[in-house]
Amino acid sequence: MRLFYTYTVAGHPFRLEIPADLPVDEVLSPYLPFKTMAEGTADPAFALCVEKTVTPLRDKAPGQPVYKGDTLPYLWLYRNGGNHTIGFSMTRREPDCLLFVSSSYREAQLHIRTQDTSGQIAFALNSSLMLLYALNTAGKGTLLVHAACVEYEGKGYLFLGRSGTGKSTHARLWLEQVQGSVLLNDDSPVLRVEDDGSVFVYGSPWSGKTACYRNCRAELGAVVRLSQAPLNQIRALVPIEAYASLFPSCSRMPWERKMADGVHGTIERIVGRCSSYHLECLPDKAAARLCAQTVKAIE
Repeated sequence: MRLFYTYTVAGHPFRLEIPADLPVDEVLSPYLPFKTMAEGTADPAFALCVEKTVTPLRDKAPGQPVYKGDTLPYLWLYRNGGNHTIGFSMTRREPDCLLFVSSSYREAQLHIRTQDTSGQIAFALNSSLMLLYALNTAGKGTLLVHAACVEYEGKGYLFLGRSGTGKSTHARLWLEQVQGSVLLNDDSPVLRVEDDGSVFVYGSPWSGKTACYRNCRAELGAVVRLSQAPLNQIRALVPIEAYASLFPSCSRMPWERKMADGVHGTIERIVGRCSSYHLECLPDKAAARLCAQTVKAIE
C-alpha cells in the first residue's frame, strides 16, 4: 500500500508518493500547512516517489561521476545517459541516500535503506524535496534562499549571511525590538517574482532548527546581508553589490545551465526592484534597531 500527498509552496505544487509503512508522520509534520487537494494540481512542478531498499546503496551503479560538492550537505551528481543520480550525505564519505532523477528533473525516485532512522529519513526526504523544488522552479521566477526572514506590517525582511554569522540571532532580536514583527521562516524562505513584477517572500516546510512552517507570504521589504563586526553600521548596496550579496544564498546546481539562467534572471529582477543593505554588526539589540530603522520597518 502506498500513500499520496500534494503540497504547494509559493504557488508551486508538487507530489509525494511513499510506502504506507514508512515511519514519516513526524518527518512530514512540517509539510502539513502546505498540504493541498490533488484535484487542483493537474500539472505539479515535480513528483517524488520514495522506495525502500535492502540493497546497500554502494551496490547501485549510479553512473558517471560529474560533480561533488564541498559544503554541507555534501552532494554528488552522476549521469547515466539522459538521466541523473544525485547522492546526499552529512558525513562526506559516501552518499547516505540516492535520488534517481529523469532528464527533465520532474520525476524522481528516492531510495531509502530499510534500516534508516527517522533522522536519516528526514534528511533524505527534505534534501530531495528541496533540491527538486529548486531545480523545477528556478525558471519560474522563484528562488529557495538560505536566510532568516521576519514579517512586519505585511513586509518581509530577509537576513542573509554565511553559516554561523547570526541570521537566526538577528531575526530573534528583531522580534524583541520591533513590536508586531513575527518570524516567517528561519532557514529556507522562498522568493518569488510575480507576473506584475512585484516580489514576495514565502514561508516553506524547510526551516532548520526552528519549527516555523508558515504557509503565508509578505511583500519583500528589504534584503540585508549580515557580517560580524566590532561595531554596528549599515549601508545601502548598489545593484551590482546587491546581486553579489544575494547570489551566494540562493540554492543552485552549478552543472545545470538552464537553472543557472533562471537564478540569474530572477536575482536581476529582485535587485532592480527591492532595496538591499550590508549590516556589519554585533549580536545585540542595537544592531536590530539600527537595521529596522534603516530599512524603514520602524521610526
